[in-house]
Amino acid sequence: GRIFRDLGLPGVSVAERTALYVAAVETLAMLHSLDLGTLGLLGYGKGAGYCKRQVSTWTKQYKATANKQIPAMDKLSDWLSHNLPENDDDVSLVHGDFRIDNLIFHPTKARVLAVLDWELHAFIFFPTGIPSANDLISVYCNCRGMPSSLPQKNFFVSMALFKMAAIAQGIYARHLLGNASSINAAEFGGCVEPLAELGLQISLSPSLSPPISDTLFMQSPKGHAVLQQVKEFMRKHILPAQKEVKEYFARHKETPERWITPPVIEELKAKARSAGLWNLFLPAESGLSQLDYAHIAEETGHCFYAPEIFNCQAPDTGNMEVLHLFGTEEQKRNWLEPLLKGDIRSCFCMTEPDVASSDATNMECTLHRDNDHFIVNGKKWWSS
Repeated sequence: GRIFRDLGLPGVSVAERTALYVAAVETLAMLHSLDLGTLGLLGYGKGAGYCKRQVSTWTKQYKATANKQIPAMDKLSDWLSHNLPENDDDVSLVHGDFRIDNLIFHPTKARVLAVLDWELHAFIFFPTGIPSANDLISVYCNCRGMPSSLPQKNFFVSMALFKMAAIAQGIYARHLLGNASSINAAEFGGCVEPLAELGLQISLSPSLSPPISDTLFMQSPKGHAVLQQVKEFMRKHILPAQKEVKEYFARHKETPERWITPPVIEELKAKARSAGLWNLFLPAESGLSQLDYAHIAEETGHCFYAPEIFNCQAPDTGNMEVLHLFGTEEQKRNWLEPLLKGDIRSCFCMTEPDVASSDATNMECTLHRDNDHFIVNGKKWWSS
């Protein structure tokens, strides 16, 4: 048979991939429907009260490994404890590590031949959700003869996220002790709070789909704090200056002064730099991730000159990134340092007549060394 280690199921068609996931959920529903008495398994395991035991066990596990207080974890643990399913005394057979790579599929058909790795089996009632959740939950319920609206499904998803957060905390704790087996154990410390916050959102959400901006693209705590500073700076200083900036350019549209930065922008740049809101795009300078900065860039995009206030304007940002990553020490001294300070501006002459130059990878212009000089060969339409 076939075992898929990659949950994306590479090498199969879209239709077969869907069918394989449906087969997996049908198998799960079948396991949950088995009669324990017929199997001679009554009295095996701890039986009823699974969810209560899980919340208690993982709360203790988390607290034993926590290196700092994370309010979201405490809130989620408390919510789970006070919202246990009414049917927590129901008992059925469940595989404790049911996932695609623990299944053997038929060599050519979308059918599960065997379920492997039964070390973590238990007797519980635990609804599943495998992407796409709504469709597969419907398949599961149909197989079990249940209503398609699973009761308290948000509890189970929130509990799964709580367990994941507790596991991540345990891995990070082992990193702090110096005995972690994972080479990226240090990264797990940053996963705990986002997972707990996502669990809280889902616990209170009428659906399993919380807002995308708060789940798939979560900022770090520092990124969130800087974003709030940027929003406040935009509200108090940048947006009120829009009229003055527009009047300046309207007044000087036919004069050389149109190429000069309006004095109000220079004043705002000084304020932003004093507030520490400077070079936010560059992780080495700001300490923010690219994801953190994406939220900030969205906010500054509300005003055409706002990125310049924070020294985050194109093309300087891209040029600074290139110099930071690939420049020599002399190039950094001559060009990167004054760019980071906002003392100079830069350009990127990328427009060419024969290609779509908005994508710099399309550039046909070339440069190569010829003894003690360089030869540039190409056509440039205009530069700004």
